Amino acid sequence: MTKKRSLALWGGIVFCLLCFVGCRKTYAVHFFVDDVCIHQVEVKKQGKVEKPLDPVKEGYHFLGWYLEDELYDFERNVQTSFALIARFEISPYTITLQSQNGQEDIVLQATLNETITLPTPTKERCVFLGWKYKGEFVDSVLQVQEDMTLTAEWEQTSYLVQFDTMCDKVVRDQIVEKGNKVYPPNALLNPGYTFLYWAKDGVRYDFDSVVETDITLTAVWELKMFGVEWITGTSDAIDSFQVAYGTILEEPQSPMKEGYTFVGWYYLGELFDFTTPIYYNMIFTAGWDMNQDTLENYLQGLVPEVTTSDLMFQEHIDDSLATLVWQSSNEDVISANGVVTRQVVDCEVDITVQVSKDTQIFELKWRTLVPKIELKPVNKGSIVSGYLYDYNGTFHLPSTSIEQLDYIHFSFASINNGELVLPSLAAVRQVLSYRQQGVRVGLAIGGWGAGGFSEAMLTKEGRSKLIQSIMNTLKQYQFDGIDIDWEYPTSSVAGIGSNKEDKQNLNLFCEELKQAMNAYRQDLILSIAVTTSDTFFDFRTLNQYVDIFNVMTYDYAMGNTAYHDSALYRVNASSSMSNAVEFMKARVDADKIVPGAAFYARRGTFANMANQNLSASLSTSMGTNPLSFAKLKALILTDSTYVEQYDAQAEAAYIIRSGVFYSYDNERSIQAKCNYVKNQGLGGLMCWDLTQDYNDQGTGILVNAMYTSLKQKEE
Repeated sequence: MTKKRSLALWGGIVFCLLCFVGCRKTYAVHFFVDDVCIHQVEVKKQGKVEKPLDPVKEGYHFLGWYLEDELYDFERNVQTSFALIARFEISPYTITLQSQNGQEDIVLQATLNETITLPTPTKERCVFLGWKYKGEFVDSVLQVQEDMTLTAEWEQTSYLVQFDTMCDKVVRDQIVEKGNKVYPPNALLNPGYTFLYWAKDGVRYDFDSVVETDITLTAVWELKMFGVEWITGTSDAIDSFQVAYGTILEEPQSPMKEGYTFVGWYYLGELFDFTTPIYYNMIFTAGWDMNQDTLENYLQGLVPEVTTSDLMFQEHIDDSLATLVWQSSNEDVISANGVVTRQVVDCEVDITVQVSKDTQIFELKWRTLVPKIELKPVNKGSIVSGYLYDYNGTFHLPSTSIEQLDYIHFSFASINNGELVLPSLAAVRQVLSYRQQGVRVGLAIGGWGAGGFSEAMLTKEGRSKLIQSIMNTLKQYQFDGIDIDWEYPTSSVAGIGSNKEDKQNLNLFCEELKQAMNAYRQDLILSIAVTTSDTFFDFRTLNQYVDIFNVMTYDYAMGNTAYHDSALYRVNASSSMSNAVEFMKARVDADKIVPGAAFYARRGTFANMANQNLSASLSTSMGTNPLSFAKLKALILTDSTYVEQYDAQAEAAYIIRSGVFYSYDNERSIQAKCNYVKNQGLGGLMCWDLTQDYNDQGTGILVNAMYTSLKQKEE
């Protein structure tokens, strides 16, 4: 409003008031809005003006009616005419933005026709499309005309899939892009329950379906049930049943058994505590305690009047709480734990058991006979023997070979710190079990690369210590002899200790050992494995103490020449059995000489493939990569390219195949050697080693060749 216009307005108002005052005893009150009189009233003198309705002006807020510059008080008494002027102030509009993204609404203030720029909100896994007002999108730049509530419009691009495992296991949430599928989680494990499937809203979820919204999948489980069985050991059976995971069982009624007292239910050998929840399939076994009469009768059955096999001596026995302490009057025959070692004479043994139960102690005693073991005689001239290299006890001799052999040299014991050390006891017990069929089993000490001999035999004290340990072993296990396989006295060629006095010390050792063996058992055999060399052995002296000289008449082909490895006669060979025997016969008794056959093949590759003749050069040493006769025989029987040949002059078998030369003993060469043994009056024939023979349905064919040639009369 301009100043000139205001003065004119007030002049008019004053003129009206003066006229009114001069003429009447009432007063006029005028109400003006924006210079326009919108209302007028007449008020008696000292009366009051009635307040009219508030005027409305778009975009403004009414402040009140003013008289000049003061807000008029409608409780005042009117004393003159006047005019009231309406006053306004600009009123802002409220713009409410509902983002629908989990955050609070945004409230903006703006005046009429004011232009504002709307914000762009964000929402996880969504794209913002715009703001809507009354169902329609609005521009991001908005001119304010009124109060408005705007709503954000979104398009979801991925969905949240959550997993409720219904247990303490956690499965990570998955964010699945629009149009994709949920990846099935790994299998869940929950003790006591079996997982069945994932469900959505109680229905099994199809993981091949496309995700179209946020979802929660819930694991569905099935309670596990466990079987409970009862073994009473009596005719009083208890039915089996099933219980839920975590069930506490009620102990059933105790069963009854004549001669026993029920002591409780056992699970996996332990007395079961019935306050323990069931988490597995359970099989309970009734625990019993024998009464004294029952226990005595049971123990009586453990000790027969005559026994040839091990007895069942135990500290504790089933169905008894008693503790047993066993004693034997002769532990060399029956040990305290019941191991029976049959001797070469009948033995009566007293067995005593002390029974302790609670505070009660009583003793029982029996006498049992362990009959002597019937061993084959060792008849010089027809001895069939062999070394058995079975360190781990995994090899089993064919039944026919056990019957045909006279003597087995179990290989090998060793010397440690001057005393005898056995290989595994499983192997010892395995080979000693053959004695039940009459074959004698000796213990071979040493072998190639085995040391300790020189050091142990250097002094009388050392020899005595070793001999004592040998005799302890002979007595405990009942070996039938000792074979000394020292390769070789005075030499360290095998990487073992040696001394220039070895040869003489070996003489002393054999003398002292033979004396100790004879003092215990006259039938014990002392043998020695030898090669034909006066450098290593004093044969003439050893002949006084040694029962058998096992002459190693094999390994004659150890270089790069195609020689026979175990020829009877020296033809295309570096040496032969006949040469070795002639050497030995000049030094020891002929009937103590037992030469050897090879139960393996040596082989080498010809250097010149076109020249495949005996005595030709080889590109590989025959001293390496031997092949057992069992494997070679299998090849001969299954592969026609393995063609056996025989050198009738050398009495030696061989094969030449694909440039490889094989030298070995077969049934024919074994027969020739046996005939030679008989013709020369030798002790017999031995082999290295029995584990390499070919087993033909329970018959070792090379052992059988030895047996039939030496034991049966020539036709």
